[in-house]
Amino acid sequence: MNNAKEHRSLLANLIKRSRYFFANRARVNEVEFIKNNQEFGSRFFEGAAAGTIMLGEPPISKEFDKYFDWPDAIIKIPFDAPEIGEIIADLDAQPERLARIRKDNVVNSLLRHDWIYRLQTILESVDVKPSEIMLSRKAKLKNLANQIHQIPDGSLVRSFSS
Repeated sequence: MNNAKEHRSLLANLIKRSRYFFANRARVNEVEFIKNNQEFGSRFFEGAAAGTIMLGEPPISKEFDKYFDWPDAIIKIPFDAPEIGEIIADLDAQPERLARIRKDNVVNSLLRHDWIYRLQTILESVDVKPSEIMLSRKAKLKNLANQIHQIPDGSLVRSFSS
């Protein structure tokens, strides 16, 4: 892919149509390199924003817990889970839970993980007030989150299972 915007669009469209999305802490299969420094990358943010059900081994860190502190943000499973088929079958039997997870992931992404919030944190650290454009974007994100939050979970079950 030569165009980063095309790549992001392709990835977002693929993820949002996937039933499950694997997201693991950095170097999950290279334990000797990480020691006590467990990191996470954009995969968690991408999966949550796309409204997918994330499966994997998240990092054990205060920073991760700060950004993904809602229930079932990620379904914790070992990296090399030999019983993955059974885990997925068990999850598939819980459509209401899956619908709630999808909705929670999207709503939390809209309210917490857009770049506007990171920019605001930076500006606040140097006592710069947010611009009207920033405030407008935050209002749009909040409006979208409210619209999604009001969708009954049963509707989401039907829309994501087809």
